[in-house]
Amino acid sequence: MNSIADSGSLPLRNLVVEMRQVQMASQTQPGAESQFATTAQQQVLVLNGRTGHIGLRTSVPMRWMVVTYRQGQARLVPGVVLLEATTGFHALPRWDGTDRVQLELAASQAGNPQVPNQGASASSTVVVPVGTWTTVAESDQAQSYQRSDGWGQDAAQSSRSYALQVRISVR
Repeated sequence: MNSIADSGSLPLRNLVVEMRQVQMASQTQPGAESQFATTAQQQVLVLNGRTGHIGLRTSVPMRWMVVTYRQGQARLVPGVVLLEATTGFHALPRWDGTDRVQLELAASQAGNPQVPNQGASASSTVVVPVGTWTTVAESDQAQSYQRSDGWGQDAAQSSRSYALQVRISVR
């Protein structure tokens, strides 16, 4: 899917756009597994090719992900714009009937959340698989801490990072 510019040819279907903020934790302790917890989640029902507003607010600075194409393969890579704690999103999904959706996301910082681009600070267009959680932003730095066993040895080391993920379903 290169671009779905003509919204007149899109199937007339409702799409559920879900966005969640997750906290990922990993430990360097023997037998420990990486874990994640959803800290916030919201969904919006929009007509294919129309914009919906997601009021999910991040609690930590995030680095926006952008899609680059290399040798015909789409890859998500970290962008350079940080999303701040009061960020909401305008989501414009375009689904052409295949197993992928082109999603235009615009972060809105201030102003009227019902008016796209007013106070917008960042935008990105990503192509995501239908029904799959895909990371669209992640925290710039992992927060890490250590715990000692009392004998001067580190018993465990953990790090936490945050991500914004999106999933789109066809109704």
